Amino acid sequence: MNAVGENWRTNQYVHLDLNPAINWLILSEGILMVYFLFGIGLGFYFHQYSMLVFHSMLAVGFGLVFLYSLAHSKIID
Repeated sequence: MNAVGENWRTNQYVHLDLNPAINWLILSEGILMVYFLFGIGLGFYFHQYSMLVFHSMLAVGFGLVFLYSLAHSKIID
């Protein structure tokens, strides 16, 4: 607010849509779910089962959060 007639309500950042239909956070959760599913697949391929439980928990966790976020976004009603 530099001029005398400016108001904080006319600021362009106040009216910014902070809840778009699908944002970068929802996309990153989906990408992380796919990444850890890929890690589970590679673990089976290379017969390395030491991180299987950890990657499974991460894949299920990110997957549930991703689906829950999609269900509450504007895309899926």
